[in-house]
Amino acid sequence: MKRKKKTKAPVNTAKETQERYRAYIKSIKLLFEKMVGPGYFEMLSPKLLAQFYKNRYPALKIIIDDDVIADTQSRESYRASITGLIKKCTLTLPSGEQIFISTFFTDLALIVHFVEFLSSHCIKEHVKMRTAFAPYLTSGDWLFQTKTRAFYTLSFTNEQFYDPIKGTLQFDVSDLALTKPGGRNQIRLRRLKNKLDKQEIDGFARPIVAIGDASVFVGDWTQWIQFDPARFGITHISDAEAKPLYIQHHALNRFEERTYSPKGFIQIYLAQTFIYGTPEVIVYRGQVLIACYCARHKVGYFLVSYHGDKWIIRTFLFLTNEGTPEGTKLKEIIGLEKEDAKYLMIDRVTAFLDYDIEHDQRLRDLFETAGCGSLFEYIKLFVRPEDGVKNSASIANYLFGKADEYGESIQI
Repeated sequence: MKRKKKTKAPVNTAKETQERYRAYIKSIKLLFEKMVGPGYFEMLSPKLLAQFYKNRYPALKIIIDDDVIADTQSRESYRASITGLIKKCTLTLPSGEQIFISTFFTDLALIVHFVEFLSSHCIKEHVKMRTAFAPYLTSGDWLFQTKTRAFYTLSFTNEQFYDPIKGTLQFDVSDLALTKPGGRNQIRLRRLKNKLDKQEIDGFARPIVAIGDASVFVGDWTQWIQFDPARFGITHISDAEAKPLYIQHHALNRFEERTYSPKGFIQIYLAQTFIYGTPEVIVYRGQVLIACYCARHKVGYFLVSYHGDKWIIRTFLFLTNEGTPEGTKLKEIIGLEKEDAKYLMIDRVTAFLDYDIEHDQRLRDLFETAGCGSLFEYIKLFVRPEDGVKNSASIANYLFGKADEYGESIQI
């Protein structure tokens, strides 16, 4: 006799639905309490809770078209990267509580839209509720500022795919539920065409690209950065008018080589710094330098020069390089020359990652005294296998041996 095939037990869909419903309502109650404290969730009737569940916003979805990232593996890698970022990144509510960005784009957005647009029609104490939720409403500063910071954080996922020729990746959030209540909660990734030009420098036509801001709320370039010498007290240039800021391809490559960070970081960093902050600009030995910070850690300077109708970032100088105040200090203390820095690989982040410089007290004191201590914080952003980090004694012996030959008194 043939054995009868075992059939799977029927799934109790009603039971599963009830369990999902209870879990969702529990999470909404917790979010209510994180946002405004206890007592407000209880204003929602069972009928309203059922509507919350029925109309809940879908999870955030990233749409990547083939013409943006053509390679399938690269697309999946990108999607995994940004999904991981969304799952682990948190933000702080006005109450001081922490939530994940994923919650901000879904459940928090739904609550905010309900309180602002619907609560007056279905909650007796809607005035009390609106008062409690006032910091979160779309007319308040918190929601706009938090959206901007969240998009700014997500935008750095795009830096690895930046290409001065192919273009800049940026999001279009026009179909995001938080931007358009009831939207499909999708963010579409787009490739924007860069503003390219050429400039004759040292007798050669050099390719350059404009620094600009591509707003996620518009999905296109919205502002090209102007470099205003008067803003930074630059007086040795007779032309005091603000001019467009460009960057030479050479500078993009030097930044990537010397910091091990993607060159796409520069486009986002400079645009955001010029628009929303105050760049740290100095004139050092006749050269205009813009300080560069990666995750708030100073890593070097962009060298900028005036070219009549524009300002151009010519190169990127690592913090220890010749031509920076810190590089000069290293030379004053220990006689460090350009060739020495190159030989030891301390003219870039390489030696700081490959060797345990931060654990050698003499070396640490040396670099901190010269103003390069931020590099010890910067390297913490990288994964360094413990068994792969080399002893820095050879670097110390070279430098301090050279200092003895240099004939200077080392005071650290």
